[in-house]
Order: sequence, then C-alpha cells, then structure tokens
Amino acid sequence: MAGQHDIAFRIFIYMFAVFLAVLIGLWGYNNFTATRHVVNSTNLPAVRCVGYVYDIDELSYDEGMLKFKFKNQRYSSEEVTSITIRSDMEERTMDITIPIGITRDIELEMEIAKNVSIFPTGCEVYKEVMDI
Repeated sequence: MAGQHDIAFRIFIYMFAVFLAVLIGLWGYNNFTATRHVVNSTNLPAVRCVGYVYDIDELSYDEGMLKFKFKNQRYSSEEVTSITIRSDMEERTMDITIPIGITRDIELEMEIAKNVSIFPTGCEVYKEVMDI
C-alpha cells in the first residue's frame, strides 16, 4: 500500500512540475513577443524616416488659411510623397510629391487654436511643432 501512495505522489509531483514548466514557458513567450512588438513599433518609424531632411519656412495663419513652404532638402535621401498637418483642433494628410531639393508652397484651410505640427506622413517622430 505504501508503494501505491508513493507512486501516486510521484506522478502528482511530476504533473505539477510539467504544469509549472508550461506556465513559465507561456509567460516567457508572452513577454518576449510583447517586448519585440514595442521595440519594432518605436524603432521602425525612426529608421524608416531618417532619410527625410526638410524645412518649414514662411509659416502664416490668417482667417482659417494656413500657408507655409515645405522644402525637401537636397541632402535628403527620400522624396516626400505625403505630409501630415496636425493642429490642436484637427489633422489633415495631403498626398503631395516633393522631390529631393524642391520647395513647395502649401496652402490649406484649417482650424488652429495654438500650434501646428508638420511632418512626412508616418514620421511623427521627426515632426516640427510651431506656435501660431
């Protein structure tokens, strides 16, 4: 009889160890995938957008009309295909091609209370924020 209890106890301990190993493995896998997602979501835009070198000049806002010059610098390695203009009241995305070394005059109606951010779409990490 004592042998049956001993075998049952060993089986219980073995099953508990397997359960614990699976639980720790799942916990580690979830932590690994969550960390990888955070690293990719924060670093990929920075790497992808490093080729944009641009200036915003002659920014003006009068009676709901925002005007500025967007210059894609000649030492930029990417042509700009879309820009995002975000104010404290609304956000707009413009599909516009600005080749390397070219300046475009941009003019659009937009509500702005205090400031505006302008950046190539998807590259908020390199945005320029200006007070109006």
